[in-house]
Amino acid sequence: LNLCCNEIGAEGIASLAKGLRDNCHITDLDLSWNGIGVEGAAALGSLVCWNSSIVKLNVRRNSLRGKGLLALAIFLHHNKSI
Repeated sequence: LNLCCNEIGAEGIASLAKGLRDNCHITDLDLSWNGIGVEGAAALGSLVCWNSSIVKLNVRRNSLRGKGLLALAIFLHHNKSI
């Protein structure tokens, strides 16, 4: 699923994460250039923690730093498919 350059932001990522949490068909998720931020990174982390069908995740150019990057890294540690 290519959602690159859509300015989704943290709120949009949170909604997307809810919708994709139990989806078993999407394996590739491109969220590059979307302004995810700290809150969005935590929501995205929640998604990848629970969804094992996603095997490729692109979050380039989202300014993920500090707490946002740490939150995503912690959740990615629990996902063995990415």
